[in-house]
Amino acid sequence: MTLPELIQQLHLTFGDSLLGPFSNFSLYNATTSPTPGASIGIIHDWYPLNTSHYNALQQHNLASSRLAIPFLHYGECLHGVASFNQSLFPQPIALAASWDTGLVHRVGRAIAKEARSIGVHACLAPVLDLCKDPRWGRCQEDWGEDKILTAHMGVAFSSGLSKNGSWADGEAVVPVMKHFAAHGAPQGGSNGAPWMGHGNREVLEEHLLPFRAAVHLGGVGGVMMAYHELDDVPSHVNPMLYGQLEEWGFEGFVTADDTVGLKQLQVGHQVAKDSADAIGQWFNAGGMVQYYDYPLDTFLNVCCPESIGNSTC
Repeated sequence: MTLPELIQQLHLTFGDSLLGPFSNFSLYNATTSPTPGASIGIIHDWYPLNTSHYNALQQHNLASSRLAIPFLHYGECLHGVASFNQSLFPQPIALAASWDTGLVHRVGRAIAKEARSIGVHACLAPVLDLCKDPRWGRCQEDWGEDKILTAHMGVAFSSGLSKNGSWADGEAVVPVMKHFAAHGAPQGGSNGAPWMGHGNREVLEEHLLPFRAAVHLGGVGGVMMAYHELDDVPSHVNPMLYGQLEEWGFEGFVTADDTVGLKQLQVGHQVAKDSADAIGQWFNAGGMVQYYDYPLDTFLNVCCPESIGNSTC
């Protein structure tokens, strides 16, 4: 695999960038022109109506690339598959109020089946943040403020999605747990604000418990890092968080958060002097997949062995 091919594999591609207005792949060649012969790695924000749409795009992707690596299709599955004609279930905060892990597991199974019916392989769920501040506008996405309840519900939901870790099964998806970590206790209740807590011990003993349980018991295969920072260290490059994943034996993939998670290292947290520095810090920390942060051209220009040391590239 060449370096450009590897970069394309780690680059999240917007669905509309491939399909064009008539779903005829008119934009595919333009989108992949910076990396001729490289297959698309991951696609998101694409909502096909059935598997025929997915199959057609996947076949085109395989036929157009040198290594013929199938792309991974991300889906939003918080309380149902974010697409057309799919079922919607109560939000996690409501499901948690049932205290019924069997019910939550069945909801996860139903969502997984519907996701696979339109070609989705990985679901960006469950949210395992502990909602410690009711002012935070995303409390409905998680399972409440209690670490034990969240751990049980998170395991039930993720094991339902993964069919108890059977990722290769045609009715299972790969759960991507988020937001790693302690994202539900931001200063002032503002989404993405620095964590408001009492040091690493609180993070390790309380906020990470649901994530550890999901890794060991829920069959999760991916983790999405959080926007914010823990004691002035951005989560996306926080060595403590990556160290915990390693300690747990996590062998899945690590993805940045939507749009600005990686870019925030440069423009928000201001710990990176430019895009090359931000990308280098991300890969060297242990990050893998970017999430619309920088254009593909930017990654191709800066992602080289000299700029990121002994990282993934």
